[in-house]
Amino acid sequence: MEVAKLYAKVEFVRENNKIVGYVISAVHIVVSGAALFGGMIMMSTMTPVGVIAGIILFVDGINGITKEASHLRYGEQSRSEGIFADGSMEVVQYMGSKPESGLVFYNAIALISSVYSIFGLARKPGHGACSDGFHEIITAK
Repeated sequence: MEVAKLYAKVEFVRENNKIVGYVISAVHIVVSGAALFGGMIMMSTMTPVGVIAGIILFVDGINGITKEASHLRYGEQSRSEGIFADGSMEVVQYMGSKPESGLVFYNAIALISSVYSIFGLARKPGHGACSDGFHEIITAK
């Protein structure tokens, strides 16, 4: 039986001879694919707020894949944060602020939608032990 193997490439980001971060390339592509898939599931099964969170997760998955594709293609010369994150950075820079503010805004929105996806799926109507009893009480009246 053959087993699929996942190879991860870890690179340390250095500034002034200090390690300021790291990049794990192959693992991030897999996680971005999972976010993309999770976003599609949320778009098809959730409430309107969940659909919006699903769209954001889907876009974030595409963004992560484009970011890693750029890093794999251009190596250390790549400065891309992904197609949508770069777009938000350019919009914020056009408005007169630092591009990093756009990246912070993009990451904050992606984080909020990820947290909502966890709690939103856990609290989805029709799932869980309490919801069945609640439906029986409402329909009995």
